[in-house]
Amino acid sequence: KANEYTIKTVTKHLTREYTKGTVTVEGKVSPFVLDV
Repeated sequence: KANEYTIKTVTKHLTREYTKGTVTVEGKVSPFVLDV
């Protein structure tokens, strides 16, 4: 079975919100600024 392979399609649904900044309408990201 070393010469056999399987092809399958994996569909991923990404619903997680971006947590490192604010995404604008154009798709650009304004990153959060941390006060030091």
